[in-house]
Amino acid sequence: MSSPDTAPPPGPDGTPPPAAPPGRRAAPPPGEPPDKLPPALSSMWRLCRLGFRYEPALMGVAFVLALVAALPDALLAVWFKLLGEGLLEHKPGLLRFADGCVLVAHNAPFDIGFLRAACGQCGLAWPGFTVLDTVMLARRVMDPDEVPDCKLGTLAGFFRAHTAPSHRALADARATADVLGWLIRRLAHRGVRTLGQLSAWPDVVA
Repeated sequence: MSSPDTAPPPGPDGTPPPAAPPGRRAAPPPGEPPDKLPPALSSMWRLCRLGFRYEPALMGVAFVLALVAALPDALLAVWFKLLGEGLLEHKPGLLRFADGCVLVAHNAPFDIGFLRAACGQCGLAWPGFTVLDTVMLARRVMDPDEVPDCKLGTLAGFFRAHTAPSHRALADARATADVLGWLIRRLAHRGVRTLGQLSAWPDVVA
């Protein structure tokens, strides 16, 4: 960046360039971003400074909301970190905690396969969870003319789930929970109200 004492080069016709307005810093030479930041970052930084200058309360609220929005993903990441450390250190506390529960997954064999493999590599016995597959359940209770397929995104859109799946753990788990709630309602209309009754479909509950 040129020093303040260096005069700017003259224009193409030899005339000196116009001086910068009083109180405003002269623009940096072409190709050199201000504040020695990449152009996109320097623009964002200028916008943040202007926001805090003229609307500090609004910028503070926006910052807090951004942190709150990131909190669930952060907590889920911590949970997975603890689960992974428990498996690697042969401390199956989380597996014991979940023992006796029903695991629910969309396309369950895919997810359960990873969990079984992780337990096997760590020398831990798979607890033998009861697993409910929402894909197979949807194929049982959805009419063919309602949805073209039983993908999670299709079912979430059909049931207007509160969370749209995005191939991220938390969003997909929430969407699966919403879809499961609607599928259970359909089971109730068919007189299926217990897990034992649902176990009559071995492709749904295993």
